[in-house]
Amino acid sequence: MQKSKLNDRKTKENVYKSILENEIMYFKNARESKELSYLKYATARLKNITGLDYKDSQTWINWWDKNKDDLVLSKDGTVLVVN
Repeated sequence: MQKSKLNDRKTKENVYKSILENEIMYFKNARESKELSYLKYATARLKNITGLDYKDSQTWINWWDKNKDDLVLSKDGTVLVVN
C-alpha cells in the first residue's frame, strides 16, 4: 500500500472497521473465543481501535450490533468513535 494511502483518513477508518468486524464475527461464530488467551488478545486490539475497555466478548458484540453503522474515525485520527 502506498504511504499516502496509509495517511488517508477514510482508508484508516475502513481498515479499523474491517478489523473490528473481523474480531466481532469471530466472537459471534466461535464461542470458544472466550478462552482467556484469545479474549485478551482480541480485546486489546479492539481497545486500541476504539478506546473502549470491555472485558467480555458478548459486551463487544452488543456494542458492535448497536453502533456499527455509526462509527467514524475520531477527529485526532486515533480511534473509531460513535458519530
